[in-house]
Amino acid sequence: MNSKAPTPERNGGPFCCTRYPGHGISLCCGQRDAHQPLCRQALQSAVWRHHDLSLAAFQASISGGIAIGAWGWGHLTDYAGVEIALLTASGLMLISPLLGLWLTMPRVGARNEDADVLADPEVKLSLTGRSGPLVVEIEYRVSQENARAFHNVMQHVQLSRQRNGAYGWSIARDIADPELWTERYHCPTWFDYLRQRNRSTQSERALHQQAIDFHIGPDPVRIRRMLERPFGSVRWKEETPDRGGAEVLPVVASAAGSST
Repeated sequence: MNSKAPTPERNGGPFCCTRYPGHGISLCCGQRDAHQPLCRQALQSAVWRHHDLSLAAFQASISGGIAIGAWGWGHLTDYAGVEIALLTASGLMLISPLLGLWLTMPRVGARNEDADVLADPEVKLSLTGRSGPLVVEIEYRVSQENARAFHNVMQHVQLSRQRNGAYGWSIARDIADPELWTERYHCPTWFDYLRQRNRSTQSERALHQQAIDFHIGPDPVRIRRMLERPFGSVRWKEETPDRGGAEVLPVVASAAGSST
């Protein structure tokens, strides 16, 4: 069974604390240690251990259901006989499709959620399709009276970003400027980011616009798109071959498309 690890939320400060929403895991280590392989391995091992426990509980519930069913049908057979047990099981199987009249599935294509394709954002750095990871930061200025409502909307924005391929999502509030909020998330590569922008449905575009509507001030929402440079990713020697050199994308002179 293929499974995907949950997305962590990280808080800064003297310690690096990582919280996995919905999984009840919170781990802290020194901020300097958070960038060391041993600490990262410990965080990853903890979440995968919790993930394995969830899968084990799921499989145990299936086995338990089978055991309870076997016990129930066995008692019915002892009490009423094999013929009655088989007739009862057959009757329940014939009645079960009627549940579809009550527990209906949504119609496929009932709503047209196709959204317009967005133009690529401004690029002044030579990129390849596999350049990454990409970090996106969006700054909102929200009045303190609307802080709670804005935070509630951003929880839904988080699910939208993650559904479309983003990871490492977080929302932070400036302690020196309480009206300033920063949304931050990652995309594995430049092409993944472009696909992530155009996977949004009309409902998700409306949700993103709802978050932008909280923004106040004369300036629009500020967006930063940055190419993350982990240790060892930069080629310091000119003679080092670059296999992606032939894939360099053209530079776009002007901005276009959505703000995110």
